[in-house]
Amino acid sequence: MKIIRKITLLLFIVLISISILAACQPKQTPNGDAQIYVNMIVKCDKSQMSKIGITNSEADKILKEDKDSNIEDIKNVFQTGQAAVSDAQILNMYNALMDDFKKATVTTSVVSQDDKSAKVKIKTTYFDIKKLFQKASTDATTQIRSKGLTDEDEATKEYWDAYAANIVQQLKIAKPSTSTREKTFNFTFKDNAWVPEDKTTFSTDLGNLILGQ
Repeated sequence: MKIIRKITLLLFIVLISISILAACQPKQTPNGDAQIYVNMIVKCDKSQMSKIGITNSEADKILKEDKDSNIEDIKNVFQTGQAAVSDAQILNMYNALMDDFKKATVTTSVVSQDDKSAKVKIKTTYFDIKKLFQKASTDATTQIRSKGLTDEDEATKEYWDAYAANIVQQLKIAKPSTSTREKTFNFTFKDNAWVPEDKTTFSTDLGNLILGQ
């Protein structure tokens, strides 16, 4: 009987210990996991990605895909008309743009959730990218006119060089808004973590929010 009592007591202690350990485990929340994902996209912060089941190499792949997509988008903007902007200039614009992303303040909150799905509101400060590009263009025009160039090809080339340089400069001095923009996204609970239902759309729409679009 004493042996049975001892075994019973040991089993009780083990069960209590398991319960305590389970209670101490951090609970996965839609807004918490969403913030980790946001920090990776916006801040390039991969330090917490393992908490939502994404390895360092997977995070690198996601960030590379985002980078390639963003650079392609910038190229497309400058492939109209007589635009002549080099890959190096486009990369400079991309790097300055990502530095601005890191200046944004992005927060997450749960709108609704059940066991397998959730709606998460993303709220962020932003930059008026259209106004910034307009200022860069206006300044470039003023700079070229002041040179009194008579050769149209030369003037066109110098305009695009000045425009690209001005965009980088405007991005460097840009400050995020004091107001915010927001959008609600769908998240799903998969492999013990909350992740965007559509990761590509999430990254694109998040970027547009920060750029005031």
